[in-house]
Amino acid sequence: MFWGEERCVPPDHKERNFNMTKKNLLDNIPIPEENVYGILRENSPESEAGRYSGLIKHNTASFNSLPKFDIMLLRLGLDRYTASVLYGNQALFPSTNICQSSINAQTQQQCITLTGSVINNAATIIFLGTGTSKAGTTAALLKNKAKSFFAESFVKPACRKLVWLPHKATKAVIA
Repeated sequence: MFWGEERCVPPDHKERNFNMTKKNLLDNIPIPEENVYGILRENSPESEAGRYSGLIKHNTASFNSLPKFDIMLLRLGLDRYTASVLYGNQALFPSTNICQSSINAQTQQQCITLTGSVINNAATIIFLGTGTSKAGTTAALLKNKAKSFFAESFVKPACRKLVWLPHKATKAVIA
């Protein structure tokens, strides 16, 4: 298990993705600790992007000269982002790097993120759009009415398998 992004916040910070995932998923499934590859926030964002890129490259298969994940689970961000590829920073989508550092324009938090090239190289991409606050965004994206306004609209998987799990969904929507 690898992270698509992590905020560069202290280890015990409430907005750290690792902590949320550990509490809500990892503590509840039998996954060996050595199969979980976290992003180290202790390093500078630039050096950690390089370290994590090497870790991913060494531990994953390759396709199109990039790492290929079997499943990429992404969530819709309220401020028009996916992973830490933020709206207005779409240059991270075509990047040939595996990971890069990014800055959230609203919070000014530094993040480490997979680039769009790696995201789009996954065998299957699943978008999770839970919560009433994301229902409108999910609907707009599914109806192709928000193409240029959300970073999510740049997700175009090479293997063409994109699954949406929208708010209050009774079944998956496959695009």
